[in-house]
Amino acid sequence: MTPHLSKLGLASSYGAGAPEVVSAYERGVSFFFWGALRLPSFGAGIRRLPRENITVAIQTFTHRGFLVRPSVDAARLRLRTDWIDVLCLAFREEGIEPRVLDAAHALVDRGVVRSLMVSAHDRARLVSYANDFDALMVRYNAAHRGAEEAVFPAARAVVAYTATRWGSLVGPMRASDCYRFALSHPKVISCLCAPANRAERRAQAKKR
Repeated sequence: MTPHLSKLGLASSYGAGAPEVVSAYERGVSFFFWGALRLPSFGAGIRRLPRENITVAIQTFTHRGFLVRPSVDAARLRLRTDWIDVLCLAFREEGIEPRVLDAAHALVDRGVVRSLMVSAHDRARLVSYANDFDALMVRYNAAHRGAEEAVFPAARAVVAYTATRWGSLVGPMRASDCYRFALSHPKVISCLCAPANRAERRAQAKKR
């Protein structure tokens, strides 16, 4: 995917802000997923980091090709960056409109986006996308291992999420062990975490 993709990625959806972003970077995290909720404070944290040393991913849910570029351009404007490292076409349960895929590839051709990823809960559907994307984003944890056989063989690379199964595995396992498990598979190049504060981030970072 990109040269600065850390094994643990920090996602924005659960309230992590600029202090958590900077703290994570100082401790070796270089992958930042400004995802479904493009929280201003998370974006402010990204802007404080050396752009050439980090990987920034965003996602879009649009099913209209003409809206793909504005979504990316809005993110670039807010982050004050010339490029986005990873564009994820998110939650593609019903297929991908050809114009959406064409628009995404056009952004890669222009150098505005450097790589493409796709996510879906339907594993068979996700596998059908494998040839058009640099990585597949999939749920994977110690309680949900079906992707190992159903998705991983077809993928060029995998970005995993919900390593703690929305927190339900914490107790039987330590949070750090949940991430260690997900990252133990050779196809998984990074695993997303979404701590709400610095204390949670420290617990997750112990896997490294």
